[in-house]
Amino acid sequence: MKPYTDIELLQLLDDIETDSAERKESFSDGDKARQAVCAFANDLPNQNKPFDLYSISDADIHELSRNVFENEYLPMAVAPDVLEANDRTYEEKLASCRMIVSPRDTTPTVLGLLFIALQAVCYEVSGIFEVFMCTWIG
Repeated sequence: MKPYTDIELLQLLDDIETDSAERKESFSDGDKARQAVCAFANDLPNQNKPFDLYSISDADIHELSRNVFENEYLPMAVAPDVLEANDRTYEEKLASCRMIVSPRDTTPTVLGLLFIALQAVCYEVSGIFEVFMCTWIG
């Protein structure tokens, strides 16, 4: 993904909505906001990989909520008998759900930050300023 030029950024500001920009009047409904971000991110043209699997090099595994991942996300995403038989490490579980790059590279992905971030975050991704509205876990 190439960085936008200043002219391209100004054009994005002038456009109502494009394949690169999504406008929302309000983010008061967190579920709808996350759905819009995920739908937008997964529909980026010519990426050869879903945007939510990009790693965020400035982020750290400690910015992810272990409590939410283990007690809320996993029970909804994985069958109870599979969880019970699973002897994977925390990092292996995060990687298998694509919340981090790999057990060895624990850099969070966009997906990890969207679903289980401890707080709202802003990161520069591939030269584009992206803002992710995440649920405040605290």
